[in-house]
Amino acid sequence: MPIRKVLAVISICLVLGLALILAELWVERRVSAVAVPPLPQSGADWDGLFVGQPTVILNEGTYRMWYHGQGLSFYGYGVALGYAESADGRLWVKHTANPVLEPGKSGEWDSAFRGSVSVLKAVPRYQMWYSGVNAAGICQTGYATSSDGLDWETHIDEPVLSTGAPGSWDEHQACAPTVIQDGAIFKMWYIGCNRGHSVCSIGYASSLDGVAWSKFPGNPILKQEPGQWDASGLDRVRVLKPTTGYQLWYASGNQIGFAQSPDGFAWTKYDHNPILSQGWSGKGLGWPALLWDEGV
Repeated sequence: MPIRKVLAVISICLVLGLALILAELWVERRVSAVAVPPLPQSGADWDGLFVGQPTVILNEGTYRMWYHGQGLSFYGYGVALGYAESADGRLWVKHTANPVLEPGKSGEWDSAFRGSVSVLKAVPRYQMWYSGVNAAGICQTGYATSSDGLDWETHIDEPVLSTGAPGSWDEHQACAPTVIQDGAIFKMWYIGCNRGHSVCSIGYASSLDGVAWSKFPGNPILKQEPGQWDASGLDRVRVLKPTTGYQLWYASGNQIGFAQSPDGFAWTKYDHNPILSQGWSGKGLGWPALLWDEGV
């Protein structure tokens, strides 16, 4: 065969081969661009990816829990607040109309996340303090009320506890609250973090109505300790005042520690912290939810 015909055949083969390769790539790109509906186990349900961070109260013989659910249903972090009930604190039934609190509207201070709540039952309403996060990741504390613990009305369009000034210890986060009512005073302990979240500590605030809060001038009242088990920062605080004094549990690095205080300001960490360090399947744990029930 003349060399010219051979070159022509080779050229045609190369062109056809390149065309086939490009066609395959185009098909693959078209296929990969098609959105495949997620399976239920991948988060199609509102809480299909994660359930946790509970807050539990005992009301008229029923344990009532508000918890985080994460799925693919909501803007931002995909997190909303669910509700469940139990007669014994172990077997729980989810509310059929969950979630009971969704993230705020686009552009609002809590548009990306509403959760990490503390709930009190006071006649004739429930009071909730919740963490709200905006699109920039700034976390602050909001307030909501409900007559039944299910239908919540958020208070005004701004947080009731805001982050501190630039450069302050809680400049980027002032949320994840735990609230108790001690006589006529509402007392809150919350997590504050700097902008890089390299330092996260616990602060204290007080209020007469649950809405107007005053931060303690000596904040933070409990800090992480370099070289210790909680060196990565403090998180997820819970406080009780069972009899005399105050008891505090907090998470750090997927472990839980304990501290005590006579006044809620000066805290002494337990010498043998952490008190819990391993969950089921050998994994870590966090976000303690506690209540005082008949001496236990």
